[in-house]
Amino acid sequence: MKKVLFIFFQTPNKANGGVNSLVEIIANLKQVDPIVLTQSKTRVNERLGEVGVEVILTNKVSGGVSAKDVYSWVRFQFQLIKILLRNDFFAVHVNDFQSLLYSILVLKLSGLKVYFNLRGVFAEGIDYGIKWRLVNWCENLIVLSKEMKEQLLKRLPISSSNNNEDFVQSIYSIVDFDRFKPIVKNLDITNKRVLYVAAFSTLKNQRAFIHETKKWINRNSVHIDFVGDDNNDYGESCKQLVKELKLNEKITFHGYQKDISHFYHKADVTVVLSKREGLARCMIESLACGTPVVSFDVCSAKEILTDNNCGLVVAQGDYNQVCSHIGKLLGDKERYEQLSKNAVALANNLFNEDDIVSKYERIYL
Repeated sequence: MKKVLFIFFQTPNKANGGVNSLVEIIANLKQVDPIVLTQSKTRVNERLGEVGVEVILTNKVSGGVSAKDVYSWVRFQFQLIKILLRNDFFAVHVNDFQSLLYSILVLKLSGLKVYFNLRGVFAEGIDYGIKWRLVNWCENLIVLSKEMKEQLLKRLPISSSNNNEDFVQSIYSIVDFDRFKPIVKNLDITNKRVLYVAAFSTLKNQRAFIHETKKWINRNSVHIDFVGDDNNDYGESCKQLVKELKLNEKITFHGYQKDISHFYHKADVTVVLSKREGLARCMIESLACGTPVVSFDVCSAKEILTDNNCGLVVAQGDYNQVCSHIGKLLGDKERYEQLSKNAVALANNLFNEDDIVSKYERIYL
């Protein structure tokens, strides 16, 4: 069986949607033998070990230019060379841009095919710098949706020889249907639950949501559940804001949770209000559970929610419309049930393990 090396660097967040999506792929590969190179020992490594995947730890890395940072980069190059010499790899999968920056030179000189899995897009108006020309050294760029593909073909500094439909491949993420199962929703309740799943950060926008919707939360029979790593300054500022607004009884911070499936089951609607996304993992997990989504117009939202009638999309930053859509949706049982039914059907069709894994294996092989 041919070996494929997977390289990814993990963030300090306890949960990382992009890494978790990749782990689902690695754990279910059938035609290739995966080996993982990463810089942190986390639950992700344990999960891979449980399914028999070899995980190699490298030194801590950073994107700086100090002497210490340069030394870190050099150490990584030597370790990568040793790994390549000890193994007969057929291809390499790189899962984040910093990993690509650290590894592409050695990988290119080794003659290996490199596949770069890009899982997010910059906000509109932000240019991809000259360093992004490194994507042209890859065999293929793999993205998470057709909308991502369209955007990146226009925005990335892709050379004319690579600027074609074949260079950028679109493959959705996997959902674990054993955990994220659909359940029958009952809207005949007085207190509707709105779920917000994301590690706390300015990118994920929790504080703005609290501030901009405070009057709506107070006036309506809704409860907001925040699930995600909130053990940072931004998370503390959000908690303090809730206290100042006297919304403690209307908002609950659950922190990081290893298993969040029961939150989707308990919720009536999930919101995705990030400043930008690739394909939000909380979106597709929520849909698999039959919980409709209300989202800002981030990348992939219209493709998944609007085109398949399983959620609602509003303009970035329009919190009044977010509140209006949630209220109308939760007040219309017939429409809600149809969106919920469509969500489950879509998830089973687009995010199933066998189809997605086979698409990755076809690219590698």
